[in-house]
Amino acid sequence: MVNMSCMVDSDPHYTVTRRWYRNSLLVDVRSKAISVDAEGNLVLASVSASDAGLYTCAVESGGGRDISSGWLRVIGQLVTSAMSYY
Repeated sequence: MVNMSCMVDSDPHYTVTRRWYRNSLLVDVRSKAISVDAEGNLVLASVSASDAGLYTCAVESGGGRDISSGWLRVIGQLVTSAMSYY
């Protein structure tokens, strides 16, 4: 699982809108695999090499707008196994 934060310091009277992009394309956050939590953080439930790229959080409110970006690199895959003891 990957959790990308998008912290906002804004006047509480403003409504804050966050949008997440991957490689400049809007991320569909309505799936089971990708979602946004209550704080606006992007959550990738399961990560594969195809999820790698430049992620950008774009924030807009009555106080203005801003963006923050970061790279997600997937360099391997976690492999788990269950062992049975007899």
